Amino acid sequence: MDEKTIKVNIQEERKKSGISQTAMANKLGMDRNTYHNIEKGSTRILNCHIRDIAAELGMTTERLLLGYDPLDPGKSPVLDDYRESYQSKYDDMVSTYEKKLQHQAKEIADLRDLVESLKGQVRDKETIISFLRSQSR
Repeated sequence: MDEKTIKVNIQEERKKSGISQTAMANKLGMDRNTYHNIEKGSTRILNCHIRDIAAELGMTTERLLLGYDPLDPGKSPVLDDYRESYQSKYDDMVSTYEKKLQHQAKEIADLRDLVESLKGQVRDKETIISFLRSQSR
C-alpha cells in the first residue's frame, strides 16, 4: 500500500459516491485546493484525513487504504487461511462432540432398557415371594 494507491482509492471512491471535490472538502472542513492536492498527490495524507475521508464515504479506513475490506471473506488471503484453518478445527470439534453425544445417547438408552429389565425381574421376584408367603401360611 503506497500513497499513490491510497490517493487513487480515495478519488475512485469519491467519484463512485457522486461527491465533488468541493463538496468533500467542505465536509472535511478544508479548502478545495487542499483536498484537490491530497487526491493529486502533492499534499501528504494525514491519518486524521484518512479517517475523516473514509467516514464521509461511508467505509472503513481499511477499505479506503487497501481497496478492499480485509474482513470480507475472499478478500484477504491471510485471513482466509486463518478462517479455513479455524473452520476446519471447528468442524472437527463439532464432529467429535456429535459422535460423543450419539454414543452417550445410545448408552443412556441401553441403561434405560436395563432398568426396565431389572424392574421386571424385581416384579417377578416379588410375585414369587408373595406366592411363597401365601403357601407357607
